[in-house]
Amino acid sequence: MFFKKELETDFSPYFPGENLISVQALALDLKGIDEFLSTRPQAQGYVDFLLRESGMDRPTLLKTFGGDLMLATYFDDEEDFNLLFATGIRDEEEARNILQKGVESNMLRPEEDGSYRVAGFGVPGAFSITRGGADYGRIWLRDGMLFFSNHAGLYEKLKDGKLPTSERAPETHLKNLKNHAFAMNMGFDSFQRIFEESLELDLGSLHFSAADSKLDFLLQLKHQDANSLK
Repeated sequence: MFFKKELETDFSPYFPGENLISVQALALDLKGIDEFLSTRPQAQGYVDFLLRESGMDRPTLLKTFGGDLMLATYFDDEEDFNLLFATGIRDEEEARNILQKGVESNMLRPEEDGSYRVAGFGVPGAFSITRGGADYGRIWLRDGMLFFSNHAGLYEKLKDGKLPTSERAPETHLKNLKNHAFAMNMGFDSFQRIFEESLELDLGSLHFSAADSKLDFLLQLKHQDANSLK
């Protein structure tokens, strides 16, 4: 009801491997969630209120978005955490109409290249969070997806679409992204850099995935021929 059988969107060509820490992907069944809300009038009413205050409604949301989500985390040379978010869209025109409503409510600022600066978050007329003129990152549409990143370098790499194969994430981070409703992959090399020498991890990668009623968990050591119990 809440999740599709598997992801329909191939996110693998769209997240760079450099400084990548983790990737999470989720296949939400938006129609199933909508059907569930129809049996919970109070919850449905609250969702409708939030959407209405944002200039949207549930039919438009269902028409626009497919439910596939991807979130990748990065740790750069300036020792900052950065995010790359993507979601599949089914109707680009409707997606742009939604973004235009964000412009009208001063939450987004359009750029000449067709992207949008995120000036704030919130529900118009209810609450909003801003940074006094600074922005939170950038949103853009490309290849049937909506992207967000708070890092200018990630935007520059992805604004024209798919990455060259040589710049894409390694297999460590691609594992289980297909044929699952949820998958998470983490490589510990970049994670180790956060703590430098204060924390030593003999860990290589972590993989977790879910499909139907099956869960898989795999933790790989950096030195796979060593005895992990010693």
